[in-house]
Amino acid sequence: MAKGDYYTSSFYSEPAYKFKPSRDIPQVGYQMKASELGIAVDPRTANQIAMLSQALNSGIVPVEIGVLSPETFDQIPKQHFEEMRRKAKLAEAKISMHAPMVEPAGFGQQGWEESNQKSAEHQLMDIMDKAALLDDKNNIPVTIHSSAYAGSTYTFEKDPITGKRIKVPEQLVVVNRETGQMLPVRKETKYYAESGAKPITMSPESHINTLNASDWDNEIDKVVFHKENASRLLSNVPPSEFIVYQHAKEDPNYAAQLSPEQRNLVLNVDLAAAHLKNAQMALNGAFNKAYKYSNEEEKKQLAKVSEGYAKQLWGGVDINRLRSEKKQPTQEELRNIQEAQMNLTHQANSLQGFAEVLRDNFRPILYERVEDFAIEKASETFANVAMHTYETYEKKGKVAPIISIEHLPAGMAFSQAGDLKKLVETSQGEFKKKLIDKEHMSESQADKVARKLIGATFDVGHININKKYGFTDEDIRKEASEIAKHVKHVHLTDNFGYSDSHLPIGMGNVPVKEIMEEFEKQGVKTRKINEVGGWFEHFKTNPFAQILEAAGSPIYDTGAGPYWSQRTGFIQNYNAGYGMMLPSINYETFGAGFSRLPQELGGSAQQGSGGRMGGGGF
Repeated sequence: MAKGDYYTSSFYSEPAYKFKPSRDIPQVGYQMKASELGIAVDPRTANQIAMLSQALNSGIVPVEIGVLSPETFDQIPKQHFEEMRRKAKLAEAKISMHAPMVEPAGFGQQGWEESNQKSAEHQLMDIMDKAALLDDKNNIPVTIHSSAYAGSTYTFEKDPITGKRIKVPEQLVVVNRETGQMLPVRKETKYYAESGAKPITMSPESHINTLNASDWDNEIDKVVFHKENASRLLSNVPPSEFIVYQHAKEDPNYAAQLSPEQRNLVLNVDLAAAHLKNAQMALNGAFNKAYKYSNEEEKKQLAKVSEGYAKQLWGGVDINRLRSEKKQPTQEELRNIQEAQMNLTHQANSLQGFAEVLRDNFRPILYERVEDFAIEKASETFANVAMHTYETYEKKGKVAPIISIEHLPAGMAFSQAGDLKKLVETSQGEFKKKLIDKEHMSESQADKVARKLIGATFDVGHININKKYGFTDEDIRKEASEIAKHVKHVHLTDNFGYSDSHLPIGMGNVPVKEIMEEFEKQGVKTRKINEVGGWFEHFKTNPFAQILEAAGSPIYDTGAGPYWSQRTGFIQNYNAGYGMMLPSINYETFGAGFSRLPQELGGSAQQGSGGRMGGGGF
C-alpha cells in the first residue's frame, strides 16, 4: 500500500501451516497430541527430583520417574516423592512410575526359591507405597517387569498340511518344579539306532514330554531295582527259615547258636529287608512327586489307590481308618498285621504292584515352560501386593497405585502378548478371590476392582525385538491386539528389532502407527511414555522436540496445525520460545515460565546455602 512517498507491506512470514516437514524429519504416520506424550526420565540416577524438574522445564505433561537398580532406587528419600508430587501439581503434570527390577515370581541365581518370592512381595509393597506419595488424586500406573530371566522365543513356519504361516516355539525354557532349576530346549534333529539313520526332528514340546517321561520312569525304576534285589535274595531262602530269621532277630542268644548256613540265610534276609526299605523310600518319593505335580482329579485318584495299597500292605487292615478314629486294632487285625509284616515276599510284591499302577496311570508334570510355572507364582505376588494397596488406600477412600505388568523383550520370559495376558488375568483372578473372601465383595464388584488395579504396560520397542526371530509388522500388530483390553500404560521407544536400543520414535523400524491404530480401535486411552534412557546416556540431550515431530503433534492442543515438524518456519525463531518481538526480559521479569523459579520447583534459578531438596546447597 502506498501513501505519499511511503510504502508498507506485510512484515509477517507466510503462515506456518504452509510449511512442509523436511524429509529428514522422522514420521511414524500416527498423530499424537503433545499432552498425551511423555518422557521417562534418566533411570540411572537417584536424583529423580532433578530429572523431573528438567522434564517439567520442557513443558512435558506426562512424566515417568523411576530407577531400574533396586539399590539406587532405595537412595531416593521419601521426602523426594512428596516434593515431586507438589512439583507436578504446580506444573499440572501427570506422574507415573517405573519400579526397579524386582523379580515377582521368586527366581534368583540358584533358581526358584519361596524366600525370594516373599522378599519380592514385600519389596513391591514398599514400592507401591512410595508411588502413592506421587499422586493423591489419581490411580497412577506403576510399571513392574514381569520377569528377570530367560524365557521362550517363537518364530514362524509354514504348516506342511494347510500351507499357512503359523507361530511355533523357537526355544522353550523349562523349569524343574522340584528344584527350581531352568533348562533351555530347542528344536533338534537326532539320529537313533533303530531309525535306520533317518533324521528325527524333536520339537521343543517333545523335549519337554521326553524329560517328564524319563524322570518319571527313573523314579519308578528305583523302586523296581530295589524290589528285584530283595526278591532275588528271598528266592534263595526256604519258607521255613523265615521263622529262624524272626527268632534270631528277637533273641541274640538264639542267633549265636545258629549254624553257618543258617547265619548266611539270616544275612540274606537282612539284606533283602534293607532293599525293601530302600524300595519303600523310593516309592514314597515317587508318590510324593506324583501327588504334588498332578492336577486335582489325579490327586483324588492317587488318594484312592494309596488307600488300597496301604490296606494290602497291612494284611487287609485299614490302618489309616484306625489312626483317624484313634482306635486300637483287634486281636485278629493285630495278627494279620504282624503276619503281613513278617512276609517279606508279600511286601515286595505289594511294592512292585503299586509302583506299576503309578507308572501306568499317572504322569506328573515335573518340567514345564518357565512362563507357566512363573504365572502361578507371580500371580500370587501381584494379588498380595494389590490386596495391600486396596486395604491401605482404596478401602480408606484414598487412591491406590495401579500394578501395570510389563512384558520383556524377546529372549526373556513373558515376551509374548499371550503369556502377558495370562499373567495379568491370573493375577486379577487371584486378587478377585481375596476380595471376595476377605472383603465379602460381590463377584461383579471384586472383578471391577481387580481390573482397575491390575493391568498391563505395553512396550512397543520390546515387542519389536521379536523381529530377529522372523516377526513382521503385521505379527507385531497382532501381539498388540491380543493384550489391548488390559493395557493401562504404553511405553514408546524405537529400535531395529535386534536390541532394546531405546531410540526416540521414528528413528527405527517399530510399527508405531499399526500398534497405535490397533489400540485406538480397541478403545485404549492412556498415557504414552517415551523411554529414551539410551538417548540420555549417549547423546546427553532431551529428544522431546524430535518426538513431537515424529508424532505429528500440533503445537496447539485444540486442533490441527501448525505442527512441531513445521517449527523451523516460524518467524523470529519462535522455536526457542521467544525472539526479538518477545524479549527474554519480559519472561524473567513477569515470570511467564519456569526459568526464574527455584530449582526445587522446576526452575533453573541458582540459590545459595539452605536450599531445599531440589539441588541447592546445604
